[in-house]
Amino acid sequence: MFFCKHCGREAEEADIFCRKCGTKLAKTKATPDEYTVILNELTGLVEDVTKNIRSELISQVSEIEEGIKKNGWTKQRFYAEVEEIRSRLNDFVHD
Repeated sequence: MFFCKHCGREAEEADIFCRKCGTKLAKTKATPDEYTVILNELTGLVEDVTKNIRSELISQVSEIEEGIKKNGWTKQRFYAEVEEIRSRLNDFVHD
């Protein structure tokens, strides 16, 4: 099993270039330590993305609340904003 050193995508034995990023592949087998490093990196990225998305969505909810309370948004605007958040959450959950 081989991995692209640039993007981490798994590569086939016959691959010369990465099918994702196009980087020329070095024919070295991944050691268990490399697997651990890659998995830890991916876990960290997922946690960062999750924190960022959560923070962004909480901010959007706050903007909606402010829009209703202070800016006199219409029900139509309120529901449109809520649907946008629901859509983003559904995309994140179902991807």
